Amino acid sequence: MASGYDLLRDKFQTVQWHKLVWNSWCVPKHQFMGWFIAREALMLKDKLYALGIAADDLCLLCGAGIESHSHLFQTCPYSRKVLSLFDSLAGTTTPDDLLSWIAARKFSDLKTGVLLCAAMALYYHIWMQRNRVRIEGILLRPEILKEVIMKES
Repeated sequence: MASGYDLLRDKFQTVQWHKLVWNSWCVPKHQFMGWFIAREALMLKDKLYALGIAADDLCLLCGAGIESHSHLFQTCPYSRKVLSLFDSLAGTTTPDDLLSWIAARKFSDLKTGVLLCAAMALYYHIWMQRNRVRIEGILLRPEILKEVIMKES
């Protein structure tokens, strides 16, 4: 007889991103942030505005687009400048969805690990910069944020 938990949970629910986020290469705080991003669980302004908590839904980093997961981590002009740091590591132009791009490639384990670490660090620091703007009103130039990321990674 199945336990109550087994009856309530979806036994067939699988996600494709778990091996990308939860890997042995990345720093735990970056993995934790990657988990939120992969699940689109961050409380960004699009969600807060829809709930009536935020006055607007404009991106805190660029001030132009609607602050959503896809905007903040893929299409925001500020984030794109920071993500261009990834270009030199990957040897290509930064794709829109880094994790899916890495998963689709057949890199060596070492290169895959390095690229995952870089992507997670970039996502983490974009999120932290967004919060710095929200709390302190300070927006670092993308070049300075790149330096911070390089020192930490």
